[in-house]
Amino acid sequence: MSELHVISTDHASQVLTWDLAIDSVRKALESVASKDALLFPVQIMHGTAETDLFAVKAGVERQQRLVGFKFGGYWPGNTQSGLPPHSSSTVLLDGDTGYPRALISGRILNLYRTAAADAVAVGCLARQDAHVLGVIGGGHQAEFEIRAIAHVRKLSLIKIFTRSRERGEWITRQLADLGIETRLTDAEGAVRGSDFVV
Repeated sequence: MSELHVISTDHASQVLTWDLAIDSVRKALESVASKDALLFPVQIMHGTAETDLFAVKAGVERQQRLVGFKFGGYWPGNTQSGLPPHSSSTVLLDGDTGYPRALISGRILNLYRTAAADAVAVGCLARQDAHVLGVIGGGHQAEFEIRAIAHVRKLSLIKIFTRSRERGEWITRQLADLGIETRLTDAEGAVRGSDFVV
């Protein structure tokens, strides 16, 4: 039986890059479109409290004999303990035996994966000269969405709508290293005149 590899959030953070994430997501989407990969229906369940939710997403990639599933949870009460309400992990199985080969902390992986899908869409669908990004929301995922798009397009302006001024100021600070003008606005302002909207 093969050894089980455990990939921590710290290790994933050290090896993940935007190029790796975007290329991997592009290949995954192409594999699904060509029927080399198959995605199974998402299963959504709850914990001991019905407000505590978790979901399982699974699939196979036939050419590389990859089998795996991601389980993600949303425990809203975690915030009272100083923990993030969202959690995510990925399990990869041996394609021949079904035994687990890897357990991967999905916290950073999920942020990159979701944002990389946006970057793939922008790369395929947006005009080459598109440079104004509108964003609805200012959470952790929004930061990654913006960084992914900034990786594939030269942005001149990022317009962000958030539900609170405090959250808007937080995400503006998070994005300061990009050196791109960031403007807080209302929802209409984030959309109107933008080349693409997330």
